[in-house]
Amino acid sequence: MEDALKRIKQHHLEGNVEFLGFVPYDRLHTYLTICHLGLILDIPEHQSLIGTPTKLFLYMRAGLPVIASNLPIPRSVVEKAKCGILVDPTNVEEIADAMVKLLKNPELARQMGENGRRAIAEEYNWEIEEDKIIGAYEQLKD
Repeated sequence: MEDALKRIKQHHLEGNVEFLGFVPYDRLHTYLTICHLGLILDIPEHQSLIGTPTKLFLYMRAGLPVIASNLPIPRSVVEKAKCGILVDPTNVEEIADAMVKLLKNPELARQMGENGRRAIAEEYNWEIEEDKIIGAYEQLKD
């Protein structure tokens, strides 16, 4: 955390970054509407436990560009949707550089956010997932 705070200060981004910790789900949308980007920095040791992080889809639905761990599951979504930057979640400098890139390039951030929102509307949504789940159950039934 200390390294991250140092990099934030070095790039004069103190007004752009706030570490909130846990946010209750009923307040999440309010927070996302004032954010400029979303971070999904799961570490490799937890990858097999988490699957696709739900917050990735929440950020995408909110139209936020994402900075995500360059791990197989988030990578598959971020690369396909072109909605963010993949980083080594243990490399503070790489994370900070990605944040600076998006905050200093609002058009790039806007495009990535729109790409994510479009991917949610067209592919990563309950209606489409519902069809997949029902199809799987129908195959099991036969």
